[in-house]
Amino acid sequence: MVHVVHNEIFGARPPEIDPEESVAESPSGHPRVQPPSDPLAPMAAGFNAVGEGLGRRQHIESGGIMLKQDLQSVLDSYYAEALAVAKPNFIQHFRELSAPFLLSVSQAYLDAPVRVMFFGKETNGWCGKLGPFYERPDGIACAKARYEDQHARGTGKSELLRQWQRFADAFAGGDRAAVCWNNLMKMDWHRPKRGYSRTSLRHSAHLFDFSVAAVRFEIALLKPDLIIFGSGHAYDRALKAVLPNRQTVKVEPKALWHFQSNGIDCFRTFHPGARDHQASRPIKEYYREIIDTAWKTFAARLRLQKDST
Repeated sequence: MVHVVHNEIFGARPPEIDPEESVAESPSGHPRVQPPSDPLAPMAAGFNAVGEGLGRRQHIESGGIMLKQDLQSVLDSYYAEALAVAKPNFIQHFRELSAPFLLSVSQAYLDAPVRVMFFGKETNGWCGKLGPFYERPDGIACAKARYEDQHARGTGKSELLRQWQRFADAFAGGDRAAVCWNNLMKMDWHRPKRGYSRTSLRHSAHLFDFSVAAVRFEIALLKPDLIIFGSGHAYDRALKAVLPNRQTVKVEPKALWHFQSNGIDCFRTFHPGARDHQASRPIKEYYREIIDTAWKTFAARLRLQKDST
């Protein structure tokens, strides 16, 4: 394992890892968390909903309570405007891209002592195709209903859903709705000749930019304390575009990356469904390490919740 610290600028190639660099620490010995910045502000020029969302979020927070309906209203306004602006570039892809993966915020997430956001890559067939989504006047509501429905479904044989449940068990008393499930790419790409795979990272600049902007907005609005990217190193291009300001805490090349961004504790490792032979140790061990490390960071908050129940 190599311990490094570096800051990276959006669009710049990440510097080579230097094993001589040390991890920045606070006087207590824990990695130092940088003060948060607000990514909503620079995005405001692009979408009216973003600028309005920033003001509405500040108004919501001024009362000390964050309510689902308030934040969801801000999120829905962003989705509606962003999708309308993106539509001309997506028309030619209506039959191959899925409906967008849109979040429905739960009050359980907002009330959690530690707000956890868990990312996969993209969906694998989701709520129909993009063309019918745009044709429906209630498309956003339908996409959110599909998201909510996933909370009620079992995990089945999906390792991603099982890992989502493990995070819920560790940080949210077993309530999956309290762990915000997300994806780096907002639509999946159906190519019959590719069989099961719906990977969309390299579909187009339009989808990449739409996804990055949407995820940045979601993170800025929902303010997670902890983000786990189960996307594998191949999706680091999207991750780095979403979180351009990063400070690495620890890295196991291509396997486990622990870093901080805008005051958020972040981890990136293999997709839960990856095969063990792709890693130097079983995939589940990386996730156990993430849970153990994060638990130590947030132990005071989590114990307080446990004692109150």
